[in-house]
Amino acid sequence: MSTENDKNILAAIRDGRNDSALQELYRHILPRVKNFILRNNGDEEEAKDIFQDAVVALFRQIKSGKFDEKYEVGAFVFSVARNLWINRVKVKNRHTPMMDMEYDQTEEIPDVVDNMISDEKSKAIESLMNQIGKECKELLKFSVFDGLSMKEICVKMGYSSENVAKTYNYRCKQKLVTLVKDSPQLIALLKG
Repeated sequence: MSTENDKNILAAIRDGRNDSALQELYRHILPRVKNFILRNNGDEEEAKDIFQDAVVALFRQIKSGKFDEKYEVGAFVFSVARNLWINRVKVKNRHTPMMDMEYDQTEEIPDVVDNMISDEKSKAIESLMNQIGKECKELLKFSVFDGLSMKEICVKMGYSSENVAKTYNYRCKQKLVTLVKDSPQLIALLKG
């Protein structure tokens, strides 16, 4: 895309003329992203999803005033899409050879992707903690994050003795370990 197109896209997004900006992005950048993902064991639907996530990242960067205009809009969107695809492949635990690793001037852009990945990890952990139940979630917060003693936990949770607190603490940790072991996608996400 030309510098003039970049200026037009940036101005359109800032002015709230999203349809105009999206038309340009879809016309000029989607084919490149789709081609990359299709060549790297993805399908058309995945390419569209990844592209849309990358466009959302672009919009957020521009609207928050964080977009550095020294980058080309197309290079930014492609780089974010490429990094999102690589992360998705890791999460799916698919071993996909990345044949077309295109590197360009936007290598500093992974901050955006890192933030999206961190959000994804936080949501996964929150979901996991919700699966173990309110009592276990609260107990593990006290024992792991707050570092409270079993005596303090006993008082806060209303247990009859420290032994009861220890027993519940052990059971909750085991429940959490079992949930993590039963979710290879979660393990891949947390390792990635």
